[in-house]
Amino acid sequence: MKTTTTPTTSRARLWVAAAALAFYLLFILRTSFAAGGIRYFVLFEDAMISMRYARHFADGHGFVWNIGEPPIEGFTNLLWVLWMSVAHKLHLSESKISLFIMLSGVAIMMMTGFVTARIARKVTTAAWVPVAVLAATLFDYPLVFWTLRGMEVGALALFVYTLLWLVLENEDEFSLPRSIAMGALTAGALLIRSDSVVPVGLICLYGFLTTKNKRSHPERVEWKKYCPRCRKHTPHKETR
Repeated sequence: MKTTTTPTTSRARLWVAAAALAFYLLFILRTSFAAGGIRYFVLFEDAMISMRYARHFADGHGFVWNIGEPPIEGFTNLLWVLWMSVAHKLHLSESKISLFIMLSGVAIMMMTGFVTARIARKVTTAAWVPVAVLAATLFDYPLVFWTLRGMEVGALALFVYTLLWLVLENEDEFSLPRSIAMGALTAGALLIRSDSVVPVGLICLYGFLTTKNKRSHPERVEWKKYCPRCRKHTPHKETR
């Protein structure tokens, strides 16, 4: 099922994305503060705990809360902590290091919106639905808040939605590279949050049950679909 893209819907998506980007930048500015002529950017408390582990890991001390003490499991978002350690490896200033994570959140939100819009295009032919889904995703305030405040929920949402999108693509036609990407996304989601095993497991189960391998199922599927313009059911057959 494919949604027809028109210039109007393309412009609408651009306007939605631009409005969301402006909102994100304003959000980041409003959550910062100035002291001694320097603007500081900070994350949510739990995110700053992860940042402490990331800093010590980047400095070569391992995943420790205090340098010189034995390692202690004070985080549940390993992959996100590793990403945070990249910010420390870049040797950014203390006032701007959190900004790196917040801007990462902006990119994550934009990509998540793109993926959910693609999912919508897979399940409906109505041109307005992907635009509405894009807007609903980009302006989902709880998701925006926690993502831009440095939590891993945005990255997890991106991984899960992308996995779902690839499963729907595989449902139409099996692809080995796509399946490998699905495996990587599954592993990544579990490394971000181990409790993502529930949604990831359900999506993978659906993919296993619905993926059609053309080698083992060469026959063409045919079904009748209702055409609102013709006002009757017409037969449709697979072409791939």
